[in-house]
Amino acid sequence: MSVAAVQAGALKVAVSPATYREAYAGFSKWYIETYIRPGKMAQPIVSMMVTIGFTGYFIEYFAVGRYHVAHKKAKIDAALKEYDAHHGGGHH
Repeated sequence: MSVAAVQAGALKVAVSPATYREAYAGFSKWYIETYIRPGKMAQPIVSMMVTIGFTGYFIEYFAVGRYHVAHKKAKIDAALKEYDAHHGGGHH
């Protein structure tokens, strides 16, 4: 079998919806049998809450927070430049 044929076969598997459907079904079955059926609802709820919290924090930081940090840094740099030009740098 040629390398191109192997790559084509791997690509076919990677883009096939059945691949992801089977993985989701397996994960769902494992998750239900591990956490929900034995009556342990606290662990999945807490893990979902933590996951949503971390995801929300990172989305907020990358969407908004880094611009606020850059803006604050620019304001501090401008204030220090003005201070040094007019008030600071005296000969002591």
